[in-house]
Amino acid sequence: MLREGSTNGAVAFNFIADTWVGEPKPADPDGLAIDARFFPLEEALGLMDEIPWRYMCEPMIAYLRGEITDGFRYIQPGNDESCRYIQEA
Repeated sequence: MLREGSTNGAVAFNFIADTWVGEPKPADPDGLAIDARFFPLEEALGLMDEIPWRYMCEPMIAYLRGEITDGFRYIQPGNDESCRYIQEA
């Protein structure tokens, strides 16, 4: 998420793998990752929809539902959560 006009923001990168072997084992030196696993698409969408901080899940939900394409910016001007929008890159 990037807040316009602010020096605060976050950048997230998501990757898609055609195949995977084994279990995910995140390298997390800070110990913040509690769990890492794969979910069927519908279950993943349902779990993300339960996250109370919408800016943490709305971009990925929109992508997985096919509502947006690769290379977009998710912007929330200031602290007004009702003003979030997605901008194509």
